[in-house]
Amino acid sequence: MKFPSWAEALGAGLFLTLLSCTFDATGLGASGSGSESTSTTGESESGSTTTGSTSTSTTDGPYCGDGKTDMDFGEECDLGPSNADDGYCTTACKLAVCGDGIKNGNESCDDGNSVDDDGCTNACKLSSCGNGMPDTGEECDDGNTDNTDACLNTCLIAKCGDGFPQAGVEACDDGNADNHDSCLDNCTAASCGDGYVNGNEPCDASDPNDPNVTLCDGNCGLLTCGNGVPDDGEECDDGNKDNTDACLESCVAATCGDGFIQAGVEECDDKMATAACLDNCHVSSCGDGVVNMLANEICDDGGENGMYNKCKADCTGVGPTCGDGTKNGPEVCDDGGENGMYNKCKADCTGLGDHCGDGMTNGSEECDGGDDNDPNNGKAKNTANCDSDCTKPGCNDGVYNSLAEECDMGQGGKPHTTCNACSLVCVKSQGDFWGACNNGGNEADNDGCEKDFSSTMSCGGCTTMCNVNWTCAWDMDMSKYFCLMP
Repeated sequence: MKFPSWAEALGAGLFLTLLSCTFDATGLGASGSGSESTSTTGESESGSTTTGSTSTSTTDGPYCGDGKTDMDFGEECDLGPSNADDGYCTTACKLAVCGDGIKNGNESCDDGNSVDDDGCTNACKLSSCGNGMPDTGEECDDGNTDNTDACLNTCLIAKCGDGFPQAGVEACDDGNADNHDSCLDNCTAASCGDGYVNGNEPCDASDPNDPNVTLCDGNCGLLTCGNGVPDDGEECDDGNKDNTDACLESCVAATCGDGFIQAGVEECDDKMATAACLDNCHVSSCGDGVVNMLANEICDDGGENGMYNKCKADCTGVGPTCGDGTKNGPEVCDDGGENGMYNKCKADCTGLGDHCGDGMTNGSEECDGGDDNDPNNGKAKNTANCDSDCTKPGCNDGVYNSLAEECDMGQGGKPHTTCNACSLVCVKSQGDFWGACNNGGNEADNDGCEKDFSSTMSCGGCTTMCNVNWTCAWDMDMSKYFCLMP
C-alpha cells in the first residue's frame, strides 16, 4: 500500500472539515455566513478549540513518521524520526524482513529475490563457508567450526585422511599415509598383528617386511627373556623383574635356595642353612623339630609329648624333668622346687601346690575359703568362718571380714560411728547440736534434746540424747534445752 503524501493528507483533512459544515440555500459558507463557523459548544468533533465565535482546526490526520502505528492505514510500525531503511522500522513504516530488498538488522545482504546462489542467500547472508548454507563450490556447510563432525570448517565433507578424527566413525586420523606410526592410513589405531611394525612394537610377525619376523612372538615382542612369553630354553617368563614371585627375572622358576624369598611360600632364603634360616627356607626356631646346630640347638623334638618332652624347652639339652622349672609334656605346674609359705606346684608337677585359697586347709592354715585363681598372691575369699589370710575371724585381728563382723580396728567404719568390739557404735561428733528430731538431719540449734542420726544405716532414726529417766528441760537463762536429773 502506498501512503498519502502530506499534501494529499492535508487535502483530505480539508475535505473532511467541509463535510462537517452545515450549508443553507443561499450562503456559500457554513451556516450561510462566510467561511468561518461559530460555535458555543466548547470543542468540535474534529478536535478544534472554540473561543466564543471563532474555531481553529489543529488536526493534520495520521501519517507515516508521526510516531504512532496506525494499522488502519497499513502501518506495521512507526518510530517517528527514528524510522530508517537500515533499522528495525523502515521509512515506509514497515517491519524490516529478509527479502524486502533493504539490508537491515542482522542481515549481511538483501537483494530482494529468491535466487539462493547469486552471492546473497535467501537467509540474507553473503555466500561464504560457515554461513550454514551450502553455497556454490561447497560440499557442505553446517555453520560451525567443529572439525570432528561430518562437515569440516572448510565446508568439505569429513573423510579419512583429512587430519581430524571424526567422532564415532574414526578411531584416529593423523592426516598421513604412514602405517608405521600410531595411526594407520585407514584411520584405525595401530595394534599388534595389523601387519605393520608401529608404535612401541619391536617387531610384528604379521609384517612381511619385518626383518625380525622370525624372532617375533605373538605379542609383538622379541623372543627374549622378559617379553612375557616362555620361549625355547626358558623355564618361565612373566614379563617383569619381580624376583619374589614364581618366576625370576632370569626366566628361571623360583626355588628354595635361589636367594630370593618367594612371597607367600618361603619364610626366608639364604641360599644355604644359617642360624636364622633352615635349608627348607623356613625361619629356624626352637620347637620346629629341626636341630639347628648353627643356632646352638642340641635337641629339638618339635614339642613332642611323652611323660616329659625329649628335649628341654629351650633346646639346650636333653631329658627335662619335673622340678627343672620348665613346664614340659603333661606337667601342669613346675616351679623348680621354689620354696615359700607353700610350694606353688605339687612335687610331681601334676597340679598346683598347697596354698591359701586352694580350698584345702594345709600346713599352718586355720581354714581355707578357696576360690583363688592366682596361687601367688596367698589370698582366699572371705567367708563367715574364714578370713582371706586363711585364719579364723577374730575381733581386732586387723582383717576386716564383712561376713563375720561389722568392723575391725576401724576398718569398715561409717560416719557418726566408732568400732567397739568389732561392732559399730553411734557417737555424736564434734559440731553436732541437740535439736528436734525432724527425720531430715537438719536440726535447729538449741531447740530440743533429741538428735536425728539418719546419716548412717546403723544410727538411723531419732535418738534421745538424755539418759534414761532424765527429763528434757528448758533453761531460761541460757535459752536452750538441757537434760535434768530426776
